[in-house]
Formats: sequence, C-alpha cells, structure tokens
Amino acid sequence: MTARTDAPRLDSWSCQSPARVLVGIVSGHPHVPDGPMMTSTMVMLDPVGRRAWTLNREYSLGDPDPDWVRWLRGIGRTPDDFAFDSEGGFP
Repeated sequence: MTARTDAPRLDSWSCQSPARVLVGIVSGHPHVPDGPMMTSTMVMLDPVGRRAWTLNREYSLGDPDPDWVRWLRGIGRTPDDFAFDSEGGFP
C-alpha cells in the first residue's frame, strides 16, 4: 500500500487482539478530536515502516505505548512481531 502524507498520527499505540484494532493518542484526524481513540479493524500493520491501515483509514504511527512495549519484552516479543497484512495472520 502507498503511504499517504496526510494520514493522522497515532502515538503511544498498542495492538488489541483478537479485535485487531489499535488504541493510542491520535492527532490530525479529520473526524476525531485529538486525544485517545480506538481504530476500526486493521487490514495491515507495518510497525517497522510506522504505518497502519484500517477498514476506514491509514495512520502514521509514532512510538508505541512504553508500558505495552515493556509487557511485550517480558514475554519475549516486540511490536514488530505484530506486523501483518490482510492475507497474513495476526499473532
């Protein structure tokens, strides 16, 4: 997928499974005020490229939630482990 330069930004994000949504702090969304939000269902997540695509919108990803990252490290995982596309799986 091609990245949009006007995509809203999601900071302090984390993946919520099995719902396949992101939660975090959004800024620059055309319909949602800046602040905490939950996305619609994801169709693609690229933590390395810092992009996520949902059913409704593309997001530019800032840094993931540090508490979530600490928890992941405690179970031997990283945010990069959550990369997927609509044809792949979701961990």
